[in-house]
Amino acid sequence: MKRISLVLFLAMPVFSANAIAGEDYHPSDAYHPSKNELIIMNVGCKAITHTVTGTVPNANVMFDNEGGTYQREVSLPWRETFPIGAEGTLNAYVSAQNPFSSGCIKARVYLNTIKRNEGESCVGYGIATASAYIQ
Repeated sequence: MKRISLVLFLAMPVFSANAIAGEDYHPSDAYHPSKNELIIMNVGCKAITHTVTGTVPNANVMFDNEGGTYQREVSLPWRETFPIGAEGTLNAYVSAQNPFSSGCIKARVYLNTIKRNEGESCVGYGIATASAYIQ
């Protein structure tokens, strides 16, 4: 009598950021994960990402997360991601000021990989602001 072995492979869904983002993620957006970077989404988990990009090398950024409000000078492009609880609510906010007399900056707020809001400024010393109420 022959013995037959059956091996089952259970595949856990793992997606790249582009695959899970849907229509709201555009290649020109601020955060571009490398081809090797994977994002695993759990049901009920939320993450807020603030991004700032621009034609200038750095910007003065102010943003909030569940731990408070922060201000710092950053090199562009810049990204800050933090988790919020499944039941948490938050008014996600990021603003960036161009410290130069010309150039453009763009600020964005994402919930997971879905862009919720963006703002842009293309004047010297201008401020770009983005905010979104997250439930």
